Formats: sequence, structure tokens, C-alpha cells
Amino acid sequence: MQRRVIVAGAGLGGVVAAMKLAQGGVDVTVLEKRRESELGPDQVDSMDLAPMNYAGIEIPERYIKTKIPLSFFSRLPDVQPLSMSFREESFNLRIDRKDFINYLISLARKAGVNFEFGRDITAPLILGDRVVGVETQFGRVYADLVIDACGMNSPVRAQLPDFMLSERTVSKYDYLHAYRIYFKRVPGAPEPERPYAIYLWYPGSKGFNWVLSDDPEEVDVLLVSFAELEPEFVDETLSQLRAVNPHIGEEVTRPGAYHTIPLRQPLSVLVADGYAAVGDSAFMTLPFKGSGMGLCLMAGTMLAETVLGDKDGFYTAETLWEYQRRFFTEQGSARMTETLGKNILPYISLEDIDYGFKNGVLTQKDLDALGASAGVGSMISNVDLSSFIGKITGIITNATLRKALTGLVRRASKADRIVSALPEKYDREEVAKWQKRYLELFEESRNSDDTSVTVFGS
Repeated sequence: MQRRVIVAGAGLGGVVAAMKLAQGGVDVTVLEKRRESELGPDQVDSMDLAPMNYAGIEIPERYIKTKIPLSFFSRLPDVQPLSMSFREESFNLRIDRKDFINYLISLARKAGVNFEFGRDITAPLILGDRVVGVETQFGRVYADLVIDACGMNSPVRAQLPDFMLSERTVSKYDYLHAYRIYFKRVPGAPEPERPYAIYLWYPGSKGFNWVLSDDPEEVDVLLVSFAELEPEFVDETLSQLRAVNPHIGEEVTRPGAYHTIPLRQPLSVLVADGYAAVGDSAFMTLPFKGSGMGLCLMAGTMLAETVLGDKDGFYTAETLWEYQRRFFTEQGSARMTETLGKNILPYISLEDIDYGFKNGVLTQKDLDALGASAGVGSMISNVDLSSFIGKITGIITNATLRKALTGLVRRASKADRIVSALPEKYDREEVAKWQKRYLELFEESRNSDDTSVTVFGS
């Protein structure tokens, strides 16, 4: 008997998983609340070539572009910006997100995936210990497996019972507020010397801004903050950026849009009986990696291969556990360390950033190491602990920040041990113990006055 899989939401990881499952002979339907024309943000993002190759997806020629070094700017006029160089490959992908999701959907349809748009999923269907389908505004839809790709505020994940070890809340520092807008370039304006400029902390913001000028027609401007972005602040910051980037015109080419981006460690438990989470539903988002596009493609591939490996079609936590193990083995330590690094940001002030630029807390050598690595997590994980602690304690006068940074390196080494301790087989009691250890690592790295907020109203 052919098994039926429902993919809740048309997120990238879910669509890739659906495509691969259909190629393997599984009956797959994707339920998405939006219209097809509404999918994908109206923006262009970068992604490495490796995730597309990992997922076995043909790369359209139009996406391949030369890599652009990132340049980090201090607000101090006498301090030179630092640029990240790349040693491995000279090309990456520049992807129009609307075009990309349409491309993936076309491949999935060709594989036999059925898409139903305008289907608002409101809750999971639970029978005993198992997820058996989803509730929609048109009634119940049953399946042997539900893949949750509904995003950060997934109503499926948020309403799973406690015994499934689901996480319902995120910290106030576990997501970013962003504003993205594209302007027409000023004709005849000087070409910027550094086409990918990142400005660290503007007054009144806990975040960063970028100005990306790789397109001859338009300029990509992004504002990111832990605090909610007010229109007045957005206007003021755009004026400041335009003052140092005279090629940014006034005419808008892609309308400005506010976004909320999850920024936290991956979900501690990705599977349950009849259920698996992928993409933003499992917090697989990386703001510096095309909002996690690559990670979603890889995770969707891992999930599909695990599901296809269950020849009996049981789709229990036990048979789906290989997906969790594979994800954490391949990606866990680096993603955990990046979150730990994020957790020290609330301690950092404008004065600390200025001091760091002037006194070598972040050097060109550090950025070269980052450019040659798989990401921030890899760089921190591979750093010489005693050397790094000696460096920061010798030049940082802010005792709180110094303590946070030394704690970051200590906890980064702990992340590897936690990943290594992931149970080989699913046993609810053992998994719950591991989950507690995993989550405690991040709790102890957060600000002491931090409180949790509900992701979904439950």
C-alpha cells in the first residue's frame, strides 16, 4: 500500500523533501495557506553552491555569480574597514527568492508532488501517541507522516503534546527584526570601493545594516535589529547610509518589507511518531547564509532519505531518528556555536565595537579564517582556546563583555561533546535527558534578565 505524506507549508526544506519523496514513489501533497503567486520574499540572497550539489538539484546558470567579499565598517572615520576574503571557491549563487521557490516547485511537480494552495493549517491531528494529519479550514487531512514546514510560528509544532518533547517558546533574543528595501542606483555616481558593506551598530540599534551593490541597476539595503524597527528609525538609518553611499538613489525598485527572522539553535527534537520538522519550523535559519536556504535544502534531503529508508512505512520517532542524528552530526556543532555567539550580542555596546576595531579584537587574520571556514561556528570551534582568552582578556576593559566572550569559547567546546552524546537510537527518556543538556547550554549563555515569549498563542 502506498504511504501518504503531507508537507505542511511550502518552505524550501519541505518542498525539497516532497520532491525527493515523490521521486522515491511516495504519495506527497503540500498544503500551503498562501497563493502560489505570494510565495517567496521579493529579495535576492546569496548561497554557496554546495547545498544545491548536496541536494542533487541542477543549478540554473542564471544563479551563478562571482563571490563578493564582505567588508565590516566601524563608525570611526579613522579606522579602515576589514574585508573577508574567500580562499576556496570564487563563485556562489545569487538567487531571486521568488524565482527560486517557483523553480523548486516546478521540479517537485515534475516528480509528482501535488500542491494545494489556500489551505490554512490550524493544528495537528493527534491520535494516541501519534500525529496522524492536520486540521485545515476545510476540514481534516490524514496522512502517515506530517512534515512540518510551516515556519517559525508553526501551528503544528506549537500544539504538539508535551510527551513529544516539542519546544513552544523562544527567547526575546531568539529572533531578529529586519527591514529590506531596494533602491535604484544613482546614474553616474562613483562605484563603491567595497560593494558588500556591513555597518556594525548604528545609534539606537542592537544589530547591523548592510549595503550590497553587486547589481548594476539597484542597491540592496538591509536593516537588522534585536529591537523592533520603527518607521522613524528606518528613515533615519536610511538617511545615514545614503550619506556615506551616494550611489543609493531615492527611487524604490523593490518595496520595503519588514520581516521577523528566527535566530536560535536548531530545534532540540526534530521528530515524533508521524511527525518531522524542517526549515524555519525547526529553526534552521542563518541570516548570513541566505536566511538558511542552503541549510533547508540539505535538511530536506536528509529527511527524505531517512523517510525512504523506512521500507515498512512506520514513520515513528525511532525510524525517523536517523534524520535527527544526521542533521546534528553534520551541522549541529557549528549551528550551536553560532547561536552561542549571537547570545553575547546583547552585552556589546557601540563603545565596545569602536574599541574592538581600534585594538584588534577582530583582525584581518580572523576574517580570513572565517572566509576559509564553513561559518562563524566553525571558526570559533577551531580557535585555540587559551590563545583566544589571552587575547580578549588582555585588551577588553568591559568586564561583563570579557566574561561573555570567554564563556562563548568554553561553551563552544562543550557543544561538540553534546552533539557526540546524542543517543544513537530514539528512547524518549534518554532523548529528554539529552534535550535538557542541550537547552541548558543556551540558557546559561543568555542575559540573566532574559525571559521567554510565546512563539504561537498556546
